[in-house]
Amino acid sequence: MLYGVTDEQVSSLLQNWKVGVVGLRPDFTLEFVNAEAERIDGRVAEELIGRSVWEVLPNVVGTEVEELIRLAMETRKGGTAPLYRTSRPGRTIFLEIRVQPWGKGVALFILDVTNWVQLESEKERLEEKYMLASRASPDIQYEWNIKDNIWDSQGGHESLYPGIVTPTEIGEFTARIHPDDRERMNTLFRQTLLSGKAHWAFEYRVNRNGVWANVEDRAFIVYDEEGMPVRAVGVMKDVSETAARQMEITRLQSELIHVSRVSAMGTMASVLAHELNQPLAAIGSYLAGAERLLEEADEIDRELLLQAVREAHAGSSRAGKIIQRLRSMTMKAEHKRDWTNISKAVDNAVSLALIGRTELRDTLSIDISPKLQVQADEIQIEQVLLNLIRNALEANEEAGRSGVKISARELSVDMIGISIADVGNGIPADLQPKLFDFFVSTKDDGMGIGLPISRTIVEAHGGKISIEDREPYGAVFRLMLPINGH
Repeated sequence: MLYGVTDEQVSSLLQNWKVGVVGLRPDFTLEFVNAEAERIDGRVAEELIGRSVWEVLPNVVGTEVEELIRLAMETRKGGTAPLYRTSRPGRTIFLEIRVQPWGKGVALFILDVTNWVQLESEKERLEEKYMLASRASPDIQYEWNIKDNIWDSQGGHESLYPGIVTPTEIGEFTARIHPDDRERMNTLFRQTLLSGKAHWAFEYRVNRNGVWANVEDRAFIVYDEEGMPVRAVGVMKDVSETAARQMEITRLQSELIHVSRVSAMGTMASVLAHELNQPLAAIGSYLAGAERLLEEADEIDRELLLQAVREAHAGSSRAGKIIQRLRSMTMKAEHKRDWTNISKAVDNAVSLALIGRTELRDTLSIDISPKLQVQADEIQIEQVLLNLIRNALEANEEAGRSGVKISARELSVDMIGISIADVGNGIPADLQPKLFDFFVSTKDDGMGIGLPISRTIVEAHGGKISIEDREPYGAVFRLMLPINGH
């Protein structure tokens, strides 16, 4: 009995252990085997007790396990043997064996670590696979220790960050990011952490040996139990070629949009000439009358002369406004987005659309708040509006009806909607799904580029354009534009 615990109680306790226990007498024969040891060995205690340990475990002879058992028996000091590998029918097992004094003999505490060894082996295999995949992939895989601000990669970062040796402080990397992008990235990262989101994605430019390279960065953020970010695991990708191709596409789209505007003005050439001819002819008439007054009258009627000059000036202003609108619509300039007043944009588009149709002005209904505005390219938005308003007027003319309703309002805190409704014959149902495709037109002489260009412009602003039937007849084009421009 030990400390009030009987030998039977100790034996019962050892029998229920999840560790194999084998007790050895001083002559190295077995005197105790618990249930876990039976499971590991594959034989019951009755087959093992009384036999020599060297007979029961022949594979340990000549190994460090034998040396440890003999040393423990002699010195009464325990120890742990290196991982022991042995075979059982149909499988290989791995054992961790610890030897401790046991009465006058020693005890072997045997832990079956086969599953652990297999998991470690699988882990090493996956790590090797991951490493090989990392080397084969052009993407840069990294880990950022947010707490200590240490950045490390699996290699490959030299292509974007030449000269940097990892692991290193995150500041070495952020110092090479374009100043404009760095500020936006810091803001986005702070917002991501404050929201508790687990993912983040950002595109930025880095200085690669004096040349700006475009980088796509995606990461998964790991938080601790208190909700604090501890590390980020992600991939960087060099998207410089993709960015260059996108810039070229944007440039070509801009060229196409400009050509579309010039083409639209070209189709209106005759009515534009007529519209300009009226104020120019009036100017000529008034100035000719003033000239006669000055040449023939003995006494100059000052009031009549002043009236002629005023009328000539008014005609000049009218012609100037027409030319200015045409110049703004057809000029090729760098496109930039600024706060654009929707009411003003609609007025400018209406003025151009009504050239040659001034008698239709009273048939237009406009319902737009003078304060409604979005961040957009003003000329491009006016181009879309001009195209849709002209289409509406032409649809009405074909149907022999009049009336165009233009309205705009806020749809939400970050989105506005503009609608242009006509009373024409509507759009055939089979044509509606492809109406915004290039070279599809409802007009016999139409080129089919106006609506596709309009969609390109709207979508480039982060918006949408759609069409639907209007009751009892006609069609409605709807634009949705984000207020902040993206």
